[in-house]
Amino acid sequence: MSVNKRQKTLLGANPLFHIEAGFICENNNGSVAVPSKRQYNNSPATVKEEVISDDEDEVIDKALQAEVGTIIAGIGQPYSGAKETPSLAAFHPSFQMVERICSEILGGAVWILQKSPYQHAETTKLLGSMLEHQTIAYPKAKRIGLVGDSGVGKSSLINSLLDTPGLAFQGSNGAACTFIVSEYHTAWASQTKRFAAEIKFFEPAERETILKEYFADYYRFTVEDVDELEEATRRDYELRRDTTMEAFLALYAEYPEFHSEVAAQEFLDTATSDHDPMILDKLFTWSREVIASCEAKNSVVEKAADTAIELGGKIERFVKTWNGDYVLPSPWPLVKLVRIGLHSAFLSKGVVLADLPGLSDVNQTRVKLTQLYTRDCDFIFLVSKVSRVQTDSNTNDRLYHGVCRALGPRKALICTRADEMDEFTKPRDLAASPIDTQQYDQILRSWTSLNSEIKRFAASMVGLDGQARAEALDEMELLKLKKKALHVMKMGALIKMRNKKITSAMQKKYESTTKENIPLRVYCVSNEHYALHQIGYTEELMPCSMDIVGISDVRLCALMLPSAHKLKTLQEHCRGTIKPLISSLEGWCLQSTMKRRCDLRALVAKPREKTFSVIATFLSELKAHLKTIVINDIVQSRPRWVSRGLKAAEGWANYHHATYAAWCRNHGDHATKIQGRTSWNATLIEPVMKDISKYWMLFDTSAKDASEKCLSSLNNLLDTVVTDIKDFPGADLASIKSFNESLEAQKAVIYSRITDIRMAVEKVSRDIKLDATTAEVNAYVPVAMEPVYRDCAAVIGSGSNIAQRALLETAISRGVPFQDIASSIETAFENFLETNRNTFTTRLEKIFDEILEDFDLRFRVQEVHDPTRDELRRQLQEFVVQAKIKMDGPMMEELDRAEKDSISTEGMLGG
Repeated sequence: MSVNKRQKTLLGANPLFHIEAGFICENNNGSVAVPSKRQYNNSPATVKEEVISDDEDEVIDKALQAEVGTIIAGIGQPYSGAKETPSLAAFHPSFQMVERICSEILGGAVWILQKSPYQHAETTKLLGSMLEHQTIAYPKAKRIGLVGDSGVGKSSLINSLLDTPGLAFQGSNGAACTFIVSEYHTAWASQTKRFAAEIKFFEPAERETILKEYFADYYRFTVEDVDELEEATRRDYELRRDTTMEAFLALYAEYPEFHSEVAAQEFLDTATSDHDPMILDKLFTWSREVIASCEAKNSVVEKAADTAIELGGKIERFVKTWNGDYVLPSPWPLVKLVRIGLHSAFLSKGVVLADLPGLSDVNQTRVKLTQLYTRDCDFIFLVSKVSRVQTDSNTNDRLYHGVCRALGPRKALICTRADEMDEFTKPRDLAASPIDTQQYDQILRSWTSLNSEIKRFAASMVGLDGQARAEALDEMELLKLKKKALHVMKMGALIKMRNKKITSAMQKKYESTTKENIPLRVYCVSNEHYALHQIGYTEELMPCSMDIVGISDVRLCALMLPSAHKLKTLQEHCRGTIKPLISSLEGWCLQSTMKRRCDLRALVAKPREKTFSVIATFLSELKAHLKTIVINDIVQSRPRWVSRGLKAAEGWANYHHATYAAWCRNHGDHATKIQGRTSWNATLIEPVMKDISKYWMLFDTSAKDASEKCLSSLNNLLDTVVTDIKDFPGADLASIKSFNESLEAQKAVIYSRITDIRMAVEKVSRDIKLDATTAEVNAYVPVAMEPVYRDCAAVIGSGSNIAQRALLETAISRGVPFQDIASSIETAFENFLETNRNTFTTRLEKIFDEILEDFDLRFRVQEVHDPTRDELRRQLQEFVVQAKIKMDGPMMEELDRAEKDSISTEGMLGG
C-alpha cells in the first residue's frame, strides 16, 4: 500500500524524522518543536535524570503520534547530506558576510587605484598588495585518517559520509586493498568527469625493498622444517608464504613462470638463498615492465569515469587481486596510494578522507610507510564494531597509545553497526535511565494497544463489502503501517539506550586511563540504515531516525577541524591583513615631509635588526629546556628501564624454544594460541613511555612559555618604536598617529606567526615523542632491537635456544634498547631547530620589512605638487573613512557572532 496524500495529512507528516534527534514534542499552538541544539563536545551528561510526570507522559504520547506520522511521511523521500548546514563558525551566515565585507573593502581600494590616472611606484605597490590579498588564503584541506581492522565498516562509513554508495571498495578475498592507503578528495580543478583517480606506485628503491621482503618470506618457509615448528609459528610462516604467492601471482600474471601456482613454486624453488640475485633481478625487471604496461607516467596512473561503479571497474585491479583471474596483472603489491577526486559537498568544506590499511600486513616496508602516513593525519577516526568496541584489544591499544593518543582532542571513536540490536533486550540490561525507560515503556504500550486495535478492527470488517470494505482495508493498511513505525521507534529507543551506555563506558575508561580533561568523542553509527534513508526507505524496510543513524554527527565532527582553521585564518585576515592595508592607504594619503626622516627611519628599523637575536634566544631556550627536563631525566631513568627489561626477558625465557625463536624472527612481535599477540618491544617501552610522558608534559609547558616570552619580546620591540617616534620633532602628528596605529595592527600578524612556529614545534615534539615511546617499526627501541633479533634468529642448531636467550638478555643488560633514546631525541630536535631557524627568522623579519615599507610610503624628504596625486589622495581618504566604519563595526561584529553562535571547536588547533 502507498501512503496517499489524505493519509499523510491525517498523520501530521513532519520531515524532521530525517534530521533531528529524540522525541518531537507538540507546542500549545499545535506546531512541532524539536529538542534544543545538542552539545557536540560529546561529553558525559552531568544533568540529573528525573522520572517523567503524568503531565509529561501525556505530552510524550502526543509526541509518539507525531513521530509515527513523520516516519510514514518519510517513505520514499531520499535523504542527502548535501542539505546539511553544519553548526560551525566557518559555515555560519555571519562568516560569509565577513568574507563579503573583506572583499568589498579591498575591491573598493583596488577600483580607486586602478582608475586613477596617477601612476607611481608607491601606488603600484599599494595596488599589488591589495590584489594579492583579495583572495583569502585558507589552509589546505584537513586529512582525516580512518583506522580500524578489516571488516569493521570503514569503507561503508566512507560511502555514507560522501553520500556515494559503492565508491569505497569493501575488501577482497585476498585483502589486498587493506594494504593500500586510499584518499578521497574534492574534485580537482582539472577534473572533467564526476570521478577521477590517481594510482601512485612506490618509488623504484621502495619497490625493490618490498619485493626482497616478499621473496625472503617465501624462501624461509621452503627451506626451514616447518613441521617441527609450533602450530602458531607454522601458521605465521604459511601466511607469509601465501601472501607472497598471492602477490607474485597477481603481479606477474603475464609471465610463464607465474601462469599457475605450480609454475610459480617451481621457479621460486630454484633460489639458492633468501636474496638470490638472479631471482631478484628478474622480479625487479618484470615489475618495471608491469608498471610500464599500466601506462604510468612518473609512477602515476590516471583514470576517470562518470559513475562510482565505472571508476571502480577501472581501478579494481590496482587495489586488489583482479577477481582471482590472473589473465592480466594486478599490480596492487607495488601501489603506494590511491587518490580519488569527486564532486562532494562534504569534501568541498575542507576535508580529505583517508582509508588507512591495518598494521597486520606481513611486509614491514608497507607497515612502516603506513605508520608514517598516519602521523601526517590531522584527525583520526578510530573505527570499531559497536558489539566489540569495549573488549577489542586492537581498538583499545590504538586509542591509548601512539598517534591516536598523541592527537589529544583531534580524534573520535566511531562504533559501527549500531543497528544490530536484539529486540528482546530490556532497558535494565542497558543500564537505562528512568526517563529513557519510561519513554521506551510508552512506545511499547502504544505498540501493544495498536496491535489490539488491529485485531478488533479486523473482526469488525467481517461482512463488509463494496466501498465500505475498500475503505476499511485502506484504514487497516494504515494501522499496520503505524505498527511498523512504532516497532522502528521501539528498536530505536533500545539502540539509543545501548549507545548511551557504550558512549559513557568508553568515555569514563578513557578519562581514567589517560587522566585527560578533554572527553573522548564517541559516535555510534549505522551505515545500513543511512543507506535506506539515502534511497528513500520503503514500508518494508524502515530505518531508525537520522539522529540514531549518527552519520550527520560524524560529518559535523569531521568538519570541526577545518572550521577552526578557517575561522583562525579569517580572524588573522581581518586583524592582520585588512587593517594594516587600510592603514597603509591612510598613511599614503597623509604622507608628509620631514627634515630628519633618516633619523626616524633608523628608529623604525631597529626591531628588524633584533629579530634574529630574539628567535635565537627562543630556540636556545627550547634546547635548554629539552636538555634539563627530558634528556637528563632519561639518562637517570635508564637503569630502571634495564631492570624492568631483564625481568620481562626472564618471563620470555619460559617460552617453548620454537616459540621463542618465532618472536626473534618476527622482530619481537608475534602471536600464538598460548601466548596471544605480544610485542616484546612494547613491553620494553612500557616504563619508557610512562616516564617520558611525564617529562614531556613539563617540556611542552616550558616550550609554550618560551613562545609566549618570544611573542612578548617582539611586541616590546614594536612598543619601543611607538614610544620613540611619538614625540619625534618635525613630523606631522596625524601621520605619526596613523603609523603607530598600523604598528598595533601588526601585533596580530606577529601573534599569528609565533602561533605557527609554536604549532610546528608541537608537531615535531609529538613525532619525536612517538619515536621514543612506541613500538612502531621505525621508532627508537624497535630500531635498536632489530640487529639483536636478527642475531638471535641467525642462531640455529643444537643449543640454539640457550644462545638466543643469552644474546637477548645480554643486549638488554647492556641497555641496548634504550641507549640511543636520549641522543636520538636531542639530535632530532636540534636538527629541526637548525633546519627551520632561518625560516622562522625570515617570516618574522618580513613583518618588519613591511613596516619599513609602510614608513617609506608615509614619510618623505620633499614632495612636488601634483593635482592628480592630490585627487587620488582625496578619494582614498574618503574611502578609508568608510572602510574603517565597516572594519570596526559590521566586520568585527559578524566575526564575533559567527564564533559565538556556533559549536565550540576548542582544542582543535593544538600542534
